[in-house]
Amino acid sequence: LTNSEKKNIYDKFGYEAVTDKFEGAMSPIDLFQSLFNVDFGNPVMGGNIFMFSDLSSGPFPPGLNIKQTMKYSLNLTLKELYNGTKKEFTIHHKDKDNKIKKINYIINIKKGSKNGDNIVVKDGGNYIPELGLTEDLVIQIVEKEHPRYKRKDDDLYIKEDITLCEALTGIDIFVDHLDGPLNVKINQIVKPNQMFQVFNKGMPIKHDSQSLGDGNSNGSEKDFGNLILDLNIVFPESLGDKQKEYLKKILIH
Repeated sequence: LTNSEKKNIYDKFGYEAVTDKFEGAMSPIDLFQSLFNVDFGNPVMGGNIFMFSDLSSGPFPPGLNIKQTMKYSLNLTLKELYNGTKKEFTIHHKDKDNKIKKINYIINIKKGSKNGDNIVVKDGGNYIPELGLTEDLVIQIVEKEHPRYKRKDDDLYIKEDITLCEALTGIDIFVDHLDGPLNVKINQIVKPNQMFQVFNKGMPIKHDSQSLGDGNSNGSEKDFGNLILDLNIVFPESLGDKQKEYLKKILIH
């Protein structure tokens, strides 16, 4: 599969989608019907349902004119991207007859999906009479900002305040993790601006080698990024004379 466009189709729809009988441009609904023998004209289907098993993490396909696309944002929380979810929504667009049509979409969001992951639906947007063409539809993930966590690729960052005493003597940090409560024990002295890394407690990693709907890796790579604790030492506002004397006796050799 040296052809990048065919490889993209193969990854999403399997071998039959790249054989000769599928050569040339094909609308997503025609392709879906051909692969799964689904009749969208059937009253049971309602004629307006379109399902995807995943979104692509790669760049937009070659030849896509971003200026001639209709964009739809899937706003997802970090927890939804951590656990994976299914989203159902309806998109309205104008056809060649200037009639409003609506299509119901069902998309499975895999664990570890990222901001910007997308899928392009050929001819899924509005018809533009001035250009004599129908826009492609780009459905793209927009990751909502989390109140505590920051995400960088597959790693999660969280800031924790600790006292000077805890920085010197050790601390148990209880983290409200996306996967449930987590206890991190630190026995060493914490220095200013120091970060601690907890392995395999970041975001799930969505491997490119996973098949559609498969939440498992092939076992040769780790399944999660890391959790990074950014520790901020909170110094006391003031010390009494006795406290200073005690500290001098303890800290001055």
